Amino acid sequence: MGFSIRVRPEHALGVVTLTDHVDGDAVIRALRALVSHPDWTPGFDAAWDARYLRVFDLVPTDLPAFTVATKALATRLGGGRSAVLGRGPYDEVTVRLLELRGRSHPDHDLRAFVSRREAAWWLGVPDHAFDQGVDSASAPPPRHGAGPWALMRLGLREPVA
Repeated sequence: MGFSIRVRPEHALGVVTLTDHVDGDAVIRALRALVSHPDWTPGFDAAWDARYLRVFDLVPTDLPAFTVATKALATRLGGGRSAVLGRGPYDEVTVRLLELRGRSHPDHDLRAFVSRREAAWWLGVPDHAFDQGVDSASAPPPRHGAGPWALMRLGLREPVA
């Protein structure tokens, strides 16, 4: 499936862990699953953990659908913040692009981080709030630096070794 969802009401936080191969449609499905979760409340913050990705297959033609989906879900999303935890500073470019195309709520802020501690601090939650228990057999361990998915933003359709 490429993602798992956990909502932590005690932290007013939804955690989306992206794994393996994720494309634009999967990001939209993950967003819908997050805001449809029974424990989700509009205005909760969201943590998007992309450190387990092998391939992030987002191409420019995916962006209009992302824009439509975020606007349609704006009421369910609310004005919380979203932190995207990536592998390196280059991932910030992708996050910035999504922010510009997907701003669904005027009070919603989206920011990229490479440090879990900094992302947790920005969201006002403890580090352990991000924990999901990702199955290590199906997902690579988190890595630092430009991962193979960093180049997928250029529209390449083949994974980079």
